[in-house]
Amino acid sequence: MALLALLCSLLVTAQATDYKLGPGDTIHLEIHNVDMVSDLRLSSDGHVSVPYVGKVALLGLTAFEAEQTLREILADGYILRPEVSVAVKEFTSQTVELFGAVKNPGVQALQGASTLRALITQAGGVDLEKSTGFVTVVRSGTDHRIPISDLDGEQGAFQLQGGDVVNVEQGNTIFLAGEVKSPGAVTYNRGLTASQALLMAGGSTEFGRLSGAYIVRGDERIQVNLKKILKGKDADVELKPGDRVVVPVSPI
Repeated sequence: MALLALLCSLLVTAQATDYKLGPGDTIHLEIHNVDMVSDLRLSSDGHVSVPYVGKVALLGLTAFEAEQTLREILADGYILRPEVSVAVKEFTSQTVELFGAVKNPGVQALQGASTLRALITQAGGVDLEKSTGFVTVVRSGTDHRIPISDLDGEQGAFQLQGGDVVNVEQGNTIFLAGEVKSPGAVTYNRGLTASQALLMAGGSTEFGRLSGAYIVRGDERIQVNLKKILKGKDADVELKPGDRVVVPVSPI
């Protein structure tokens, strides 16, 4: 049991090597030569309050970089040759939205440098009865479509980033993403249109840009001006099973 615990600890440490700290994350700080141990939570602007020195900015740093930063600050007139170690204790700032044919969809916190395979495993795995056989990762408007059969191979090692949207595609549903009030899957019925699907998701949030909406259909991206459709100025667009309707955020 002790060996298993050690291996798990080493795995988490390895995963966290490249993880960049953000608001809400908690670090475990030890200053060994003064016997100080403290858990510090990053504030909304990425600072921690460190004994002896006060506020220190750690936003965007890895644990190793935070360790170096704190060591340099403490050595500058506070502690003689400080021995500092930093580890990420709680990962909360970097999240991924996961939905579709998985056992436990929802917002998932990345545990360090997470892969697509690890994320889907963490969510209970693929529901094969509902899956179309593909998973799509959306990052900054770009889609990466990967066969489920390749998750155990090289493509399953796809490195996720905070803000990614992962859709384990399933049939007979439509997915709403972006600035809608209730993102996720809605039941597909023959003749379902883009505007009807939007209403089923509760409509757009106040930040949604309906004029810039689009439909992701396999490898195709179809622009659909929902603002004009809702005003009756454009014809509505009929959806197909597995479509994903995305309402982007307004730039203003």
